[in-house]
Amino acid sequence: MRTFLLLAAVASAPLAAQTFTREASPFPVTADGVEVPHPFVGGFFEPRPALVDIDADGDADLILNVGGSGLQFFEREGDDWIWRTDRLGGIEPGNWSTFGDLDGDGDLDLLARGQPGRVRYWRNVGTAQEPAFEVGADPLRDADGEPVNVEDSSIPALADLDGDGDPDLYAGKADIGTITQYVHEGVDDDGVPVFRFVTDRFQDIVIYEENPQCRSAAGRAAPNLPGGRGTMHGANAIAIEDLTGDGAPELFWGDFFAPSLFYFLNEGTPADPQLALASERFPVGQPLTSGGYNAPTYGDTDRDGDSDLVVGVQRGLCFQSQTAVSNLIYFENAGTSEAPDLRVQTDRLIESLDLGSRSTAALVDLENDGDLDLVLANETDPDDTSRANLVRYENVGTASAPALERADDDWLELAYDYGAYAPAFGDLDGDGDLDLLVGGFNGRFALLENTGSTFEVVDERFQNVDVGQYARGTLGDLDGDGDLDLIGGASSGRIRLYRNVGSGSEVVFQTESNGTPVAEDAAFQLEIGLPDRVDADTAPALGDLDGDGDLDLLLGTASGELLVYQNVGSTSAPRFQPAEPIPSGRRRTTPALGDLDGDGRPEIVAGTSSGGFLFWRASQGTWREPAPETDLGFRVVPNPSTDSVAFRAEAGRGEVVVFDATGRRVTRVALAGGVGEWDGRGADGHRAASGVYLARFDTPDGSGTVSFTRVR
Repeated sequence: MRTFLLLAAVASAPLAAQTFTREASPFPVTADGVEVPHPFVGGFFEPRPALVDIDADGDADLILNVGGSGLQFFEREGDDWIWRTDRLGGIEPGNWSTFGDLDGDGDLDLLARGQPGRVRYWRNVGTAQEPAFEVGADPLRDADGEPVNVEDSSIPALADLDGDGDPDLYAGKADIGTITQYVHEGVDDDGVPVFRFVTDRFQDIVIYEENPQCRSAAGRAAPNLPGGRGTMHGANAIAIEDLTGDGAPELFWGDFFAPSLFYFLNEGTPADPQLALASERFPVGQPLTSGGYNAPTYGDTDRDGDSDLVVGVQRGLCFQSQTAVSNLIYFENAGTSEAPDLRVQTDRLIESLDLGSRSTAALVDLENDGDLDLVLANETDPDDTSRANLVRYENVGTASAPALERADDDWLELAYDYGAYAPAFGDLDGDGDLDLLVGGFNGRFALLENTGSTFEVVDERFQNVDVGQYARGTLGDLDGDGDLDLIGGASSGRIRLYRNVGSGSEVVFQTESNGTPVAEDAAFQLEIGLPDRVDADTAPALGDLDGDGDLDLLLGTASGELLVYQNVGSTSAPRFQPAEPIPSGRRRTTPALGDLDGDGRPEIVAGTSSGGFLFWRASQGTWREPAPETDLGFRVVPNPSTDSVAFRAEAGRGEVVVFDATGRRVTRVALAGGVGEWDGRGADGHRAASGVYLARFDTPDGSGTVSFTRVR
């Protein structure tokens, strides 16, 4: 019965929400008197970098895969890195990705993770200067018709090690420390690269340790090369680069159990490589030492003709708390292309607001001076993993021209036993100032009362509310009775609504014995159109997104997409409908809403699983009004369907947008002559799952909606 109610709630027409645009540096942000260069580009927890000249201007740009939901592009301009997008090509690469000209047309294509253990090929259908990507093969198959296999815990490399002018594929084996080789043999009639499997033991390289331990790099025993299988092994990352300028590339291996890089010197020729271990500590002279699992990439970042090195530090065996933020290490080549001399320049190549992992944010006027300040929180403090903390940024600008300055990096000195803080502000006692709820890992909220000069703990287990692990909350008057209600999200993907049955001066939330909402609140939640569960890691934020005076809802999710639920009812009788979601390019978003520039429109600040923060500015145009619901003769056939479906309408032209039952956009289809077709696949190329879907047809004269069912 619950499923039916949920689907009925979203079967109305999704409405167009306000347009939001991502900005990386919307206003000045300073810490310790130094301006943060890229405050809102997100954090870099477990970054997987690639130095490639993606725009063909002669220098290496930086592409970062952080969390697998997008490719973040920083263009190299002189000595600066300029953020361009978090969604290069609209690609969701999964946990690994590697670039190379795979079809021989002079521009960069991409291999990325597909289904578990499989490879997806993204063809560049644009140009070398302006790339555009489409799925060319999923999965990519070898010359024998078998799927090309790359383990999910490995980061492979594309490189020409045999001197024939095209890129071959090399992927480490996580369990035995060997390298799989696929040789490039041209392209097929569809322009898809053809690889031939050669071996799982390339050059007889075996990297393992019998009993890996967390010791200094100098104290580590050398690996046995070649040899049998060790007792332990793990994830790995490969880079292949001609570092000595002789045309015979070298190989570099970052391993889960190694604090540095294994360096294999190529003692052969460009056509006949002979790789031999030269060092297990690299770069020579100034070796990298980290918590392990180092992902290297090479490129000429300064146009001096030699290769520089960037290393993204993952969570290896000897993971250190500082690795959560000091994990994008840049080595400049101070030597030449024939005699390299790699020297470390920084361990934070891209400086941003970065708190380590699972960051959250709140926008609130703490000084009561008419402008919004920023409170940030994290899962654990990178400098002290035994606890989490709140960080306060004061707005030293104005209500229309914000400028944030870090005022306290351990605000309120919280030390609860659950960590993973998530702040939410609201006047819960009716005294005219804002109180503070802090959600945490154990699913509960702590209440801190505003005393005027500080916030004091009133209840560490506020009113028995328990929304589930990683509690994130937002406060707002949803039923129009003059007091604040609570919406909570959690790692499970559940959304829980607690109505305040007390008063404006005495908050009362009713719960079952296990902390969940009472049946009346659960029924009200479904009645007003709020979903019971979506995706995972839900994080709600209430605010007026469309300028009509009532509260709309943003939901952060595990995938990173911000789901929009627009209130098409009123302040006292809300009715929520799914609207166009907001893509992010990062995982586990936790949004906060507030008008930072004084234009009457809310901006969005969102924490992410990678520790940093993203910023969206509301558009400067007028609020977008939804098109009226009109009978356009719109229908979907067949219904139900098992594969593709056709959209038909009496109106000749328009666009169909398909949503799933959670309100997430699945695809767009343009109608010409009243007809359009969907092949049943989402934007990522995968077949859409079974379930009920909603198709919205928009024309200048109105819109129509039809629900339909897919059965796989």
